[in-house]
Amino acid sequence: MSEVTDWISASADVAAAVGTVGALWVGAVTLRRQVNDQHRQQAAAVTVAVQKGKYDNELLVFSVQNDSPFPVFEVVLIATDHGKDFQNEFVATLPPGKITSFTLRDTHFMGCRATFYDSSGKRWVRDFTGPLKEITPKKPNLFRRLYLVLFTHNPK
Repeated sequence: MSEVTDWISASADVAAAVGTVGALWVGAVTLRRQVNDQHRQQAAAVTVAVQKGKYDNELLVFSVQNDSPFPVFEVVLIATDHGKDFQNEFVATLPPGKITSFTLRDTHFMGCRATFYDSSGKRWVRDFTGPLKEITPKKPNLFRRLYLVLFTHNPK
């Protein structure tokens, strides 16, 4: 009779261990999602704009503004003309609530975008039409890294 109770006790212990591991995994996934959402919120608070000049309609003012509560880093504001990069402005650190801008003569085909790093080191690009995209290179997972090490000469 004690063998049966030992098996029941061992099975209960295994079930409890599996449940604990599952709960820890769900907690880790939830925390990771919350952190990623916070980083996206910071990046979403950075805006890029193109506006007509205040006193001269032939001038355009290109600007990037940081409305997040944290600074953003290595900000590059890029003006484009016919899809080609025309001029850019680099700012090492853009503090919260600050704007950087430059003015150019309007060619009627101009747009702009900004690239920057958030406080966690993720790289983003924001287009003046609104889209925000993370451009941080993704690290390969364990199986991909193992494949690269074993079968290629590029273990990166």
